[in-house]
Amino acid sequence: MKEDIYSGTGGRWFDPTAFAVPPAGSGRFGNAGRNTIRGPGYVIFNAGLAKNIRFEKAGQVQLGISFQNVLNHVNLGQPGTTVNTAAAGVITSTHPFPPAGTARTGQANLRWSF
Repeated sequence: MKEDIYSGTGGRWFDPTAFAVPPAGSGRFGNAGRNTIRGPGYVIFNAGLAKNIRFEKAGQVQLGISFQNVLNHVNLGQPGTTVNTAAAGVITSTHPFPPAGTARTGQANLRWSF
């Protein structure tokens, strides 16, 4: 029994043998529909907290913290879609837009308004 390597979890994201390149010079572009291949989802969770402290004559102080990618979830990039290559259907990178491909980050702030 052949192992299913097209499950989207390990080897290839999709089966590249299900697609064929049209013959050269035929003037054809193929018949695969738009969005036939779907990649992995994109999940990012950001959070922040702030506390305002008022003083009667000195103004207001705001203490805050914020975190990007709180769950430290890795967002995978899209699978390779060039059929005649070894990278067909293989995901080789993380999502390119920050902070999606980065680890959990955070910052603290202090603001004084008068």
